[in-house]
Amino acid sequence: MKQFSLFVLVGAVAAIVNILVRIAANYFTSYEVSIVIAFFVALTFAFTLNKYFVFRAEGDIVSQYGKFFFVNMLALGQVWLVSVGLARYAFVAADFTWHPETVAHAIGVASPIVTSYYGHKYLSFGTMNRASYSLNRYWLVGIACLVCFLVLISFSSLYVFSHISDLPFGDQWELIRWLSQSESPTLLAKYLFLPHNEHIIVTEKIFSIIDVYMFDGRNWFLIVVIYITAAALSAIISNIIFINNHESIYEKIVVAIACFCLLVSLVQWENLTWGFQTHFYFVNFGALAVLALSFAYLGGQRSYFNFFSILILAPLTVLSNGSGVLIIFPLALIVLMFREKWRVFLIPAAVTAVSILYFFYMVRGATKIGDPSLRTLENIIAFFFTMLGGPFSTNLSICAALGVVAVSVWIGIGIFYLKQFVAQGKVDGPGFVLFCFAMFVFASAGAAAYARVTVGTGAALAPRYATPILALWLGLGASVVRIGLCSARSRERRELVISVFLVCAALSSVWMNVRTTFRQAIDNRFEAIERTKFAILSNAYDQQLIRVVYPSSKNIAGALEYIRERRLSAFSDKSSDSKIPGDVLNRGSSAPACSMNYVDRIGKLSDFDFIVDGWVAHEGNRRAPLWVIAFSSSGRVIGFSRPLIPRPDVMKAVNAPRDYRGFSVPVHLSNEDNNLDKASNYILAVFNGGYPSVCRIDLKME
Repeated sequence: MKQFSLFVLVGAVAAIVNILVRIAANYFTSYEVSIVIAFFVALTFAFTLNKYFVFRAEGDIVSQYGKFFFVNMLALGQVWLVSVGLARYAFVAADFTWHPETVAHAIGVASPIVTSYYGHKYLSFGTMNRASYSLNRYWLVGIACLVCFLVLISFSSLYVFSHISDLPFGDQWELIRWLSQSESPTLLAKYLFLPHNEHIIVTEKIFSIIDVYMFDGRNWFLIVVIYITAAALSAIISNIIFINNHESIYEKIVVAIACFCLLVSLVQWENLTWGFQTHFYFVNFGALAVLALSFAYLGGQRSYFNFFSILILAPLTVLSNGSGVLIIFPLALIVLMFREKWRVFLIPAAVTAVSILYFFYMVRGATKIGDPSLRTLENIIAFFFTMLGGPFSTNLSICAALGVVAVSVWIGIGIFYLKQFVAQGKVDGPGFVLFCFAMFVFASAGAAAYARVTVGTGAALAPRYATPILALWLGLGASVVRIGLCSARSRERRELVISVFLVCAALSSVWMNVRTTFRQAIDNRFEAIERTKFAILSNAYDQQLIRVVYPSSKNIAGALEYIRERRLSAFSDKSSDSKIPGDVLNRGSSAPACSMNYVDRIGKLSDFDFIVDGWVAHEGNRRAPLWVIAFSSSGRVIGFSRPLIPRPDVMKAVNAPRDYRGFSVPVHLSNEDNNLDKASNYILAVFNGGYPSVCRIDLKME
């Protein structure tokens, strides 16, 4: 206890050094970078005190410093995650404004006390013989990768959940349009099985209906479904890898987390931030589950659970996405492996076949999209191979090369199992299931290439397609790991195989999360959709903005009125943006004039609709307001928005914070407002704390 107390005391002193250095460094660089600089300055200070006064350790100082550095690198991820997570997201959501960056950093610095103590006690300054080191070096790789995965999952999740838009997007308007015409349970059941383009997406529609009726259609439920499905798929892959191998539960968990980290990476931002294409996740989960359960059932594990799970999941997989019908090919290959037992699989096979026939019956004559003349063999092949490399690059040549690598690896795995079957009369079941899963996703990619090449080969790089392709690469990687584990003759070799997989997964995850391209794309789309949302909430229908969420504004006019009347989506009472703070509505006439502001332009959309662009900053802290609310001369609210537009010019001119935003307020005038003095309209800027908390900008809307 005395040693731990001394460690905490030294840590407290080092924390003070850390914070002081961070404050000093913040004058020369960004908050995020200054955290890292302060960390390394305090690191050397803490090492000296811990070595000579806390643990009183002897030995090579260079070696000990290296181990001390390693333990603290693990802590660095924890410090950075907690500090930035609190400052950029948690405190912003909670409207905490009292020195938020310093408070967040202090909490972040204190967060790894216990983990660091034991790390330094047993690793940095403890004794570890050569044999022990040999047994634990892969364990250290696993710990490092685990920390990396947890940091990346937290980072991507924080980014996703801070950029969720509760306005329907793209295909999500289809359900709203249907509900606006009728909410009859019979018609809703019919809607589930109606074709969507060239396929049926039953599970997507089920999740969307639940989201609308139970969660006001705000997309949060859909995103949670995606995360749960991704976690389930990751768990199945990990369990299949380690069947009949004697690795610990720790290794299974780390591999599952590695898979999950890839499946929720920002490379597929379009699906994650709007709960878009949930069927992509479910169809892959369903396919792998059906293949694994079928192999187990044919292999002798004929439990009622396996039997009924196949009967439920197989048709759901087929009817979840157009690619679901392709489950027939890997399933037939598994049945072929147990051809002498095919009779026991008659009922599941019949149910699957009927589902496929029903699918083709329902989609007959479905509307095709795009230009059919683009569907040439050359374009289909280019689309297919480009899509396979899409998650890793935007360069078409690199993508195509990675696609060739993926196909080559899969063929190599197939040759391996063919030789194994010829030599032994059987194959490794779990590995063969992973091979069949990769076969299913390859077939799905081929079908997508055939169906979507009509919109141009550039669509192969769409973020939405990253989801099934990542599942494909995971299937290939898991197959290779399974072969490696079954071929390894020592535990050390098995640990090497797992470590290589984890390192590859960690590097891929870093690449798919930290690239600014994805964050910039998320920010741009989020800004556009939020602007659209406030235009809709203000009843100012900017046709160009509405096309951000749906190609034709006329086609969703009825759906917009429906969500307005039913208080759904952005109009939900649960939405933080659906209502203006009531305490500011009567303060316009008494509010002082804003001292730091400028109205750049007042754009006229129609006789009644306008867009007011400009900026306003608090005269004290130079921050942007929380709300910008437009009022008519009679005091009626005619539009409102949050500041959303990046304004680096203003930030530089008035020395505003890096997250400063200007405003673009949609304004809708009624007939009565049009007859009043429009030159007396005004904007009220509502700030979070400080004096003044509100200020006024006069508008000259002649």
